[in-house]
Amino acid sequence: MAHDILKLLDQLEPSVRKAFLASIQDIRSEAQMAVIVGALERGDIPAALTALNLRPEFFAPLDDVLRAAYMQGGAEALAGLPRLPDPFPEGAWLRALMAAIRARNSG
Repeated sequence: MAHDILKLLDQLEPSVRKAFLASIQDIRSEAQMAVIVGALERGDIPAALTALNLRPEFFAPLDDVLRAAYMQGGAEALAGLPRLPDPFPEGAWLRALMAAIRARNSG
């Protein structure tokens, strides 16, 4: 199972890296570097963050890739678990439910 997880990480890493770099590029293209550097030199963190003009859509590609990786990792982990036997084979749960409903309605 550990080998499967490492293989999955190797498969996902390029897409996560690409999405992260795309997000950072969007931020860099929007940022006013002189204003940011000046604010950081003054210790004015709120001004630096304002100048960065960070918006959620900058991180959308990264969010999408991480969400997909999370879902794929969960599916891989579940696929590796042993299959549990059905405690109610051949629809026994449905027959028991219907019997309980009939008993409740007639009582």
